[in-house]
Amino acid sequence: MKHHFSAFRTAVTGRWAIAFPSFLIIAPLSIGFSLERESAIQLGNLSTCVLVTAAGEFVGYLYLFIAQAVLLSERKEKLQKLSTCVFVWLSTGLVRGLAAALYAHFVLNLPIHFLLRVANSMLFTGISLTLAAFYFGSVSAKKIQSEALWNLSDLLAIDSTNLSTDQISAKKQAISSFQTFLAPKVKQLQELTGELSKFATSEEFSNGLRTLRVQAESLNEKMNEELTAMERAVDISAIDSMKPITHSSFIKGLLPETISVRTAFVALFFGGIVGQLPRNGFMGALAAIISSLLITTFLQIACVVVPLLKGVPKWMSTPIVYAGVFGIQYFYSSHLSLFGLNLATPFMPWYSATKCVFAVYLASVVSGLLTEQNEAFLTLGLATAKNRIQINELSNSTDDFDRVSLAANFGNLQGKISGVIIGLNILKEGASGNGSKRPSPDLMANTNTLLSEAIWEIQHLGVKELSN
Repeated sequence: MKHHFSAFRTAVTGRWAIAFPSFLIIAPLSIGFSLERESAIQLGNLSTCVLVTAAGEFVGYLYLFIAQAVLLSERKEKLQKLSTCVFVWLSTGLVRGLAAALYAHFVLNLPIHFLLRVANSMLFTGISLTLAAFYFGSVSAKKIQSEALWNLSDLLAIDSTNLSTDQISAKKQAISSFQTFLAPKVKQLQELTGELSKFATSEEFSNGLRTLRVQAESLNEKMNEELTAMERAVDISAIDSMKPITHSSFIKGLLPETISVRTAFVALFFGGIVGQLPRNGFMGALAAIISSLLITTFLQIACVVVPLLKGVPKWMSTPIVYAGVFGIQYFYSSHLSLFGLNLATPFMPWYSATKCVFAVYLASVVSGLLTEQNEAFLTLGLATAKNRIQINELSNSTDDFDRVSLAANFGNLQGKISGVIIGLNILKEGASGNGSKRPSPDLMANTNTLLSEAIWEIQHLGVKELSN
């Protein structure tokens, strides 16, 4: 809950707390709600309704322009206080309603209807500006995060290109080190064990030589296996920069393929209360709440049942649901007395049903655009995570090959094979009579131990893992 509130506050208190795009969306709806309110008060006098509405809208949005410039001037640079944003939103509604009431009373000599006009304006303006700020703020936040992922993707692509080149170079170096520094010594070691067999003078010496020959062959076999593994190791390709994710066209965005039940409920619930509370009081608000629950229940059922209907094309599913919304609201508005609701100035059934269909449609458009942004962001996030894993693999592979090269050139493996060769040369000199002493059993044992350790070292270089 705390996380969601924090995300909400971040979205509505930034640069989109008040913005021109949100004004373009809200202004037509605001005019419509104001005309609806005035028509109920003036009982159909259209010219008077237009004049009062125009006065309220002009003064209200003039005040909004001044208030945002004074109180929210730094919203593009940093987040503002939520309380300041709420004050601007609600006070704009207050000024709209107050201007309409004063113009009607003092200019047109009509009843002031102060509470009705002010309450309607404050409710609509406060809720609509809050929702617009949240919508545009959320979309903007996702765009910023997506741009950050794009930039990270480009950096990862550059890094991976360099790492891929390094990995190929390290692989070649490791193979070259084996062939240049280890292979000749292993061959020399085998030749020495073969030459020593000529000088076997005792059973103990013969047994030791036999062990040396077996281990020398094993060392040669293991070395060839490691060389083969390195040669077969797959070169990890560099990652490419991610292709831009194409978003739906504007026209397609205005034709949502799915209906958002939760967003529709929010639109129906608050829109209904804003329209009915000033017009018919708490009884009207109750009627709006019942209507929103009925339609939301229908939408929840329809979204499950309609796709299962055989013979119904997919493109017809959404119009069928909209027709159902229209029918339910039309019947409900025509028979309010069945629900124990007697409103002073009820809406005409066709008008009320049309408003509900539009509310569901608008909610689905907004929800569809937000969903598309979220899906694009998730796609980018998954692709970036996959690329980071690939870069880690490139880095680890390069490190492994570097470690193999170091071991072949200067490491323990090189030292132990060199030690074995020295030991075999000493044994050869002693056995042939050229040395000052006969070869001792301890020297034979130590040479065998060094050879065993060299075999262990080459087995644990981990080169075979590179071919997986």
